[in-house]
Amino acid sequence: MIYDVETLTDIIRPIADKYDVKKVVLFGSYAREEATEQSDVDLLYSREGSKVKGLFAREGFRLELEAALGKTVDIIPLEDLEVDYNRQYRGDIVEGIKSSEELLVG
Repeated sequence: MIYDVETLTDIIRPIADKYDVKKVVLFGSYAREEATEQSDVDLLYSREGSKVKGLFAREGFRLELEAALGKTVDIIPLEDLEVDYNRQYRGDIVEGIKSSEELLVG
């Protein structure tokens, strides 16, 4: 199945609310409207003030998203994009992510 942004938001919002995640941003093929049946869903999320702290909570959040969407989900904390190392050595990747952002929650 290929989701539209509205449907993705409707599915993701209750899970984000459960984990107190205040901001979720779509990026990648879905944000660029290039998704195929095989596409995964790429999400940035705000860790600040959320219950998604630590590996186990992060994995629980990701697995709930995957179960609800029936697709592989990649999640990256928004805060990780601003780490100096990533900005300096992976700037092209960070800019690629930022160029295709679509706000879903927040």
